[in-house]
Amino acid sequence: MTETDSHHRLPLSDWARVPGVARIWDYLTGGTDNYPADRALANQLLQEAPWLPQAVRAGRYYGQRAVEYMARAGITQFLDLGCGMPFTSRGVPSTPLHAYDAAVRFCAPSVVYVDSDPVVYGHAKMVLAEWTGTVAVHADVREVGRLLDHEDVASVIDLSHPVAVLGHDLLCWMNDEDAARVVADLHEGLPPGSALSVSHATTDTAPDAMAALGDLYAEHGIVFRPRSRYHIEQLLGPWTPVDPGLVPPALWPAPPDYQLPGTDQCHAHAVVALHRPARTTPPTPAA
Repeated sequence: MTETDSHHRLPLSDWARVPGVARIWDYLTGGTDNYPADRALANQLLQEAPWLPQAVRAGRYYGQRAVEYMARAGITQFLDLGCGMPFTSRGVPSTPLHAYDAAVRFCAPSVVYVDSDPVVYGHAKMVLAEWTGTVAVHADVREVGRLLDHEDVASVIDLSHPVAVLGHDLLCWMNDEDAARVVADLHEGLPPGSALSVSHATTDTAPDAMAALGDLYAEHGIVFRPRSRYHIEQLLGPWTPVDPGLVPPALWPAPPDYQLPGTDQCHAHAVVALHRPARTTPPTPAA
């Protein structure tokens, strides 16, 4: 998850005094790694959208299935952007642990977890210290070039081989320009064969509630930009979606062996897309 420019300028001592998206999500799923400011805003959000915990749960289980899909496809390197709190809360896996657990069933993964919230980064670094093949990085995910050049990323990720990028609940916290640039820069900076998994809040369902959530976040300096299915497809740019394309998280394969919230509670779209090799024009045969 990412924060606004005003949040990036905060001194570390003030981060716990303002709401943070990752910590709000932690509270919504029964976690304890959050602060009064997070809980206060979360309770306001629940007044407008009581389905939020179910939507978060559906998104996280989609993330697990997407990671399994990419690992089965042979990708062994994962870059988790806006990773969130690295804990399991009441049986709901947060992205870092489920990304690693899902991938390790099919390969020996290398995983980089990235977040701009120093509180989240601190937790991630502490928890992931005991996990081999993982590293936590404190960085602004909007600066893709600098991130891919980061020495800690380079210590785990080999950019000459395909990378699976997890952009789960990420782009909706950016304005249109930043979101488009992040997706384009990832395509430019990663090799063919890489994959991008995206889940994204949508205005296609519950538009009034989404607008109310946006207003509440804006009061705290947080950009929340849910988008239509069409707009999310446009953001993907050169990335090529795999079947079934952009669908509610609960409908994305493979069928889970656990109960998911209904699609009417997802209020989001999800997709896995591939970095296809550039097509070249075959040479003209010699006369």
